[in-house]
Amino acid sequence: VAAFGFAVAVIALVRPLAFRFVFRKAIPNGVARLFMGWFGPRGLSSLLLALLAVQAAIPQAEYLLAIIGVVVLVSVVAHGITATPVSTWYGNVAEQPKRDRVLVSQE
Repeated sequence: VAAFGFAVAVIALVRPLAFRFVFRKAIPNGVARLFMGWFGPRGLSSLLLALLAVQAAIPQAEYLLAIIGVVVLVSVVAHGITATPVSTWYGNVAEQPKRDRVLVSQE
């Protein structure tokens, strides 16, 4: 249960917020950063690093591997379920024309 809660927090909060912060200058469009921060399932590299820790007999590496496995599994399921609706939403938002800003004078 704790691993599942951790997985949800990492997938739904930590990575998207970190992505929005880190790429705020490179990707000025907040909607694009939100979309890109959501996708990108956690996966192979994390599992491989955890396996290296297990092989090196690092204490509690098996526990770490189990948590990473849950995060990867939840990530694959969450991104698989949301791929079509979130992509459709982003496509609709991206196609909308940008509104011109009008400056109003105080004269």
